[in-house]
Amino acid sequence: MNNILVLFFILLLAISCNNNNQDEQFLERSESARAESDTCVLEVKRYSNGVVSSKGRVCAGKQDGDWIAFYADGSLKWKGHFHMGNRYLPDSLDLPRSCMFVFSKDSQFRKGLGRDFRINAPPLGPNDMIVSIDQGEFEDPIDGDNFDHRVSPTDTGEICISVSYRHKSAFTICKKCFTVIP
Repeated sequence: MNNILVLFFILLLAISCNNNNQDEQFLERSESARAESDTCVLEVKRYSNGVVSSKGRVCAGKQDGDWIAFYADGSLKWKGHFHMGNRYLPDSLDLPRSCMFVFSKDSQFRKGLGRDFRINAPPLGPNDMIVSIDQGEFEDPIDGDNFDHRVSPTDTGEICISVSYRHKSAFTICKKCFTVIP
């Protein structure tokens, strides 16, 4: 009976060692060149509703390798590559020249009424973008799990939202204008 248990554990260990899927693998030991305390583990953070908010590898307490983040509704927030806590930022040539606005409601912009939104321009995340408006008030939304910005137009006519790359502010990703009704 003991031989069967030993054989079972050896087989289980061999199967787990052959699993190359980074998302499912917890690394107990990093490369032999690293110190004993520098272990790498898969870190998965979740929102209170159970949806994954971010996941990636952590080595010696710092983000390392590919990371991905999501909004509370499960849609992509950003992707990035890290090396020992430092994010590699994409060159402006690798970035999209357009973006998609996702709003909290289907209604139009109304004078004095706040509207939450996010901007999808992968691989960029909210902290990689500079968002500016030509009129109204700009603030953080109440629901930061699904939306990154809130704008409240102060006048009717039109409101334009411009997005540029924070690390090369002269690089405009997109500019979109929307009608504001009374």
